Amino acid sequence: MTPAEAAALLGVPAGATDADIHRAYAARAATTDPADSVALDALARARDALLAGAFWHPPQGPQGPQAGTAPAPYPPQQYPPQQYPPQQYPPYAPAARRPASTGAILGWTIGGLAGLLVLSLVAVLLVFSGVSALRDDTSVPESAPTAEAAPDGSADSYEVDGVLVEPQTDDGWTFVLTAQEDCPAAEVTSGFADSEYGDTLDEHTDTVPLEAGVPYTYTIPDGASVHDYAAIDSIVCGESTDPTRA
Repeated sequence: MTPAEAAALLGVPAGATDADIHRAYAARAATTDPADSVALDALARARDALLAGAFWHPPQGPQGPQAGTAPAPYPPQQYPPQQYPPQQYPPYAPAARRPASTGAILGWTIGGLAGLLVLSLVAVLLVFSGVSALRDDTSVPESAPTAEAAPDGSADSYEVDGVLVEPQTDDGWTFVLTAQEDCPAAEVTSGFADSEYGDTLDEHTDTVPLEAGVPYTYTIPDGASVHDYAAIDSIVCGESTDPTRA
């Protein structure tokens, strides 16, 4: 509500004093229906508007505004822009590097030693595996006669076709043959090789009489072979051709 509208509503001039404003408000309110809250509220706002405007009066005279005119608005205040100096920051320095902790160094050391230990164990196992394989390769071939314990406990004895063969240490090519059954014309075949368990390179066969349970000493002739090692490979029992034997 403007001052002019408030003065017209209360019926007072624009330059009315506070006392005139209060008297005019009281007179108007007395003649207004108490139930008309809208009219009473308008009177109160008109009174307040005039009282608020009464605190300031423009100067009168040739330079001042004419009575009843609103004062000129104040021009907006102009402020120069504030200049702030640029913020200076110290140059960035990279964080210092920290050495590894003692626990980490100890862990690395133990891990390295454990790795070396594992590699050493693997190497040892590989070496033993190679040695075992080499021993298997140089073991007694399957074709070699099977050694059996002789009656005198000799470990070099073996059995061939049911006949116990005992090599004699005094003469490498002399053997004691003990048959389980009578064999008056046993064909004894000797095999010769260049090594103890080498393959048979040539053979020599003799016919000898064997009696059950009676040891028979058999010596391979010296000229039977040019090779150094001999063994009894087979003994085949045949019929005797001696007319003096029954």
